[in-house]
Amino acid sequence: LAPPLAPPPAAAERTIGHVVSALRGFFRSITLGAHLEQSLQDLLRLLTLWFRYGGDARVDAALSDGFALVHVDTWLLVIPQIIARINAPQPRVRKAVQNLLLTVGRLHPQALIYPLAVASHESRPRREAERSTAASPRPDGRQAAAATSLPLFSMGRISHAEATLTMMRAHCDTLVEQALLVSNELIRVAILWPEQWHESLEQAYRRYFEQPHAGEPRGIESTLAVLAPLYARLEAGASTAHEADFVAAYAADLRSALAHCHEFRLSGDEAQLQAAWTRFYEVLRQLGRQLQQARTLQLRDVSPRLLKATNLEIAVPGTYRANAPVVAIRSFAPAIRVMSSKQRPRKL
Repeated sequence: LAPPLAPPPAAAERTIGHVVSALRGFFRSITLGAHLEQSLQDLLRLLTLWFRYGGDARVDAALSDGFALVHVDTWLLVIPQIIARINAPQPRVRKAVQNLLLTVGRLHPQALIYPLAVASHESRPRREAERSTAASPRPDGRQAAAATSLPLFSMGRISHAEATLTMMRAHCDTLVEQALLVSNELIRVAILWPEQWHESLEQAYRRYFEQPHAGEPRGIESTLAVLAPLYARLEAGASTAHEADFVAAYAADLRSALAHCHEFRLSGDEAQLQAAWTRFYEVLRQLGRQLQQARTLQLRDVSPRLLKATNLEIAVPGTYRANAPVVAIRSFAPAIRVMSSKQRPRKL
């Protein structure tokens, strides 16, 4: 299909005029609202206009005027939607988002700290994959292009989330440190190395031998791209007892399989690929049995840093409410129950 035609200049001018008038009306409605919850619909409509037309200077000016009128607490209702646009392609929108987050963060750092910490953590495995894949030799002797290159918008989200956290350190450095600790360790506990490898090996198998899901590439390069971030983590070394056990049990087979894959890429010898998948499949089979048996995890094995974290200033995730006492984390229970469902959620 041909791309939609741009509206003529006169129509675009009229549209911007309507948008500015609508924004002023929404801001007025929000400031007159008796209860914050009643303003949610207006806030969401305002965000739609902001993120769509905020690149225009007149719209940006109207937004700046409106932000000065609305109480900071109002934005707590839509923090997830605002953080989701921290990587907006338009510079004016991106700057306005960061400025608003910093304004909210000065009064309510607890409301922002977890979402920003998680956003800063996202796609880190893909960046590892870029480095790992780029370092892999191709049969022609050149360095391989990063098959899992990270989309620019994701990289933007990471960098701007990290930049916002860095600026928040000026007034809540302890909270930022604790949020990064808790969020990173909870992510570690949520999906451990055996689960990551089991899921990725299944995906790699599907990409090479079976019909992949819609949009998934096929072939040895895409297969190795799935495993690249896990190999990067494996080579970086274990940081917990649970990860050390994984290395002792499976690292030799996984490294041998990777070596066979590299030999196949260099020589094209199908026997090398067969040998690689023999080892991959054996690891996959053993991991499947191991995961079925796991029902309880000990925090000392999977996240000793969480076990040592006591009397924190940061709130229990999901409990922060404006103008209410902070329910802070005193400690973490030493045992984690793995619930018996497909996604294997934890109860901590």
